[in-house]
Amino acid sequence: MAASHCLATISRNGIMVDIKRQSDLAKEVFKKLESLKNTLLKGREDKNKVHCFWKRNVGAIVEPSFNKALPRADALYNEGVRTFRIYSPEPGTEIIKTTKLLKKHFGKNVEIFSGQIIDVDQAKRVEESGADGVFVGIGGGGRCITGIRSGSVIDWPMLVWSLRGEINIPIIVEGGASDHIALTLLLGGSGISTSRVVVGGTIESPGGLLYCSDS
Repeated sequence: MAASHCLATISRNGIMVDIKRQSDLAKEVFKKLESLKNTLLKGREDKNKVHCFWKRNVGAIVEPSFNKALPRADALYNEGVRTFRIYSPEPGTEIIKTTKLLKKHFGKNVEIFSGQIIDVDQAKRVEESGADGVFVGIGGGGRCITGIRSGSVIDWPMLVWSLRGEINIPIIVEGGASDHIALTLLLGGSGISTSRVVVGGTIESPGGLLYCSDS
C-alpha cells in the first residue's frame, strides 16, 4: 500500500498492542520497501526520491493518551516511522493534548493525523495543536459497530461539509466513505480510508488474514 502512494497505518489492535510486535512489523515493512526500490525502481534516476515518499506513507496508530503513546511512538520512530495516527473512537480532549505533546516531542520530523474528530471546534483545536491532518467518520453498524458501542452520532457527511473553510489541513473520511467516493470528495473530503479489505484479525475485518497465510 505504501508503495502504491497510499497512507498505510500499522494497527495496534490484537497482537499489535504489544509495542515490540508493532515496531518489528514496521522494521519488516521498511525492509520490503527497500527490496521493492531495488526491483521496481531499478534504473530510475528518481528512485531514492520515490523511495522516500514510500517510507513516509508508512504510519502507525498510537493511543490518545500521551503517557501510553510516547513509548510506542518512540519505539516506532527508532524503526523509521515518521507518520503517526492518534486514534480514539470516543469523544474527548485527550486527542488534542496528545497531538500537542507528540508534536512538541518530535517536532517537524513527524506527521500526525488525529481522530476521530467529532465536531468543528475539536478539529480547529487539533489543528492548532499541530496536527497535519484529521480523520473523521464512524460507521453505523454492519461492518463497523463503533458508533453503537461509543454512543456516537453517525453524521460524518454533515461534519465534513461543516469543516469546509474552517481548517487548513487534510480531512480523511472513514465510516462508509469508500461506498460513496464521489459524494465524500464533493462534500470536502481530502481522502478516503478503508480497512476491511487489507486489515484483518477481527470479526469486522477478517479479510487481511489472507495476507498473513502461506500457500
